[in-house]
Amino acid sequence: MTKPLILGLLLFMLLPGFYSYGEGGNPVPEKVIDRYVEEYLQEHRVPGASIVLVRGNELIYAQSFGITGGSKEPVTLNTPFTLGSISKSFTALAIMQLIEQDKVQLEAPVQHYLPWFTLKNPQEASQLTIRHLLTHSSGIRTYDGLVFSDQGPGDSSSLQRHVKHMKEIELSSPPGEKHQYSNANYLILGAIVEEVSGEYFPAYMDRHIFSPLNMEHAAADHETAVSRGYVKGYQSWFGYPVSSQLPYDNGGAAYGYMTGSAHDMMKYIQFLLRTNTGSVLKEENISLLYKPLLQNRKDRYYSFGWRITAASSTSEEMVWHSGSTPDSHTEIFFFPESGWGGAILTNKNHVMEEPALPQLKAGIIDLIQGREPQSTVSMSSLTRISWIAAGLNLMLLAASIVLMIRMRKGAVQQYRLLWLLLSAVLFIVAASAIPLLTWGTSSPWHSIQAFAPDIAALSIGATLLLGIAALLAAAIGLRKPPAPSISPHA
Repeated sequence: MTKPLILGLLLFMLLPGFYSYGEGGNPVPEKVIDRYVEEYLQEHRVPGASIVLVRGNELIYAQSFGITGGSKEPVTLNTPFTLGSISKSFTALAIMQLIEQDKVQLEAPVQHYLPWFTLKNPQEASQLTIRHLLTHSSGIRTYDGLVFSDQGPGDSSSLQRHVKHMKEIELSSPPGEKHQYSNANYLILGAIVEEVSGEYFPAYMDRHIFSPLNMEHAAADHETAVSRGYVKGYQSWFGYPVSSQLPYDNGGAAYGYMTGSAHDMMKYIQFLLRTNTGSVLKEENISLLYKPLLQNRKDRYYSFGWRITAASSTSEEMVWHSGSTPDSHTEIFFFPESGWGGAILTNKNHVMEEPALPQLKAGIIDLIQGREPQSTVSMSSLTRISWIAAGLNLMLLAASIVLMIRMRKGAVQQYRLLWLLLSAVLFIVAASAIPLLTWGTSSPWHSIQAFAPDIAALSIGATLLLGIAALLAAAIGLRKPPAPSISPHA
């Protein structure tokens, strides 16, 4: 019985389509990857995804899954997704082009190109260089970058306005001292591209990067993105996809709001692997894009919009970046030494679910390299906080109902001071709940609403219920007991 089963499995694996072959004849287990990805998408309730794997100039795996947002059409390899922070590498590429043309210097101060640029401390503003912005070592906090992110302005000219409004930013550390990831750095770089080139940022990207690389569905502004097939994705509420109604951040291309398809990412990776250089950059300068510029962890570095994980005894150097917007989550990676890489584009996101996609990326890499992939984190564990918050809201609702019943019954309270004290505590908690949430997450309120809409809604609900409970407790504490009745026979 065992021998026929093993023989059958071996014959099945030899069938056409079970493997494809990349450069050098290395097998790619297409069906295994398909099944692995499908299980992930089902577990994490991701409506649509598109994946490409490239070795040299050869496409070794390409598959799309599910549906788009909006019209809910089948996702294809030409379906554009918002790329999130993968966009930063394109902005850095534009800066590298200007460096190559001797129009920008890596160590030059920002004010050399933007004389009007300033911060709360003008002296600190004068010390910021292009290198500081590229490597997120400017001293601008993550929070300050989020203030200008995901706001949804209607015109791409808002890029310059954003940078001018940074005059109130106070640096948290001197420039060059430490790595602090902030979207503000790349907004400033985008403004520099505009100022030096004399072109609007979206037009520059289209003319000097997307078109030369033949990235036919890529765009850096909303109007062009829609004309090339872009539709919104899905926000996640308690793990379930809900069509996004958030506006597209048309001024945010430099840090996160470029769009592109899996086929576009294939061409981009081939460029980075120097098999499709076009007229974008001199071939000898391409590797400078991912040359480590700043160490931010023991085995991690940051470069021109790229993260680099150093080689170890078990793996070679990997260049990569994640990207997230409120309704998309993406991954791009490549291995310069062995000459292969890939991109994963998905159209659903929630801040609590973001740890899962890097695990999918790691699993695909394991499969390509002949290893057994580890299981990705379960959806139930990722949504646990949302459900706990929902449970707390139900408890607050029940407490409010109990207090209402006590009020309607007109019960006389013997501990009036305790009720008034409880009311004061509840008022304080209600007033501080949302400010504490923004402080604890280092995120502005609009970012929490965008990336964790269920938690934001529950926070508002909890605040209202706490306020109601505080009012009811105060009313009970302030109620005077009825006057004692006087007997007619006294």
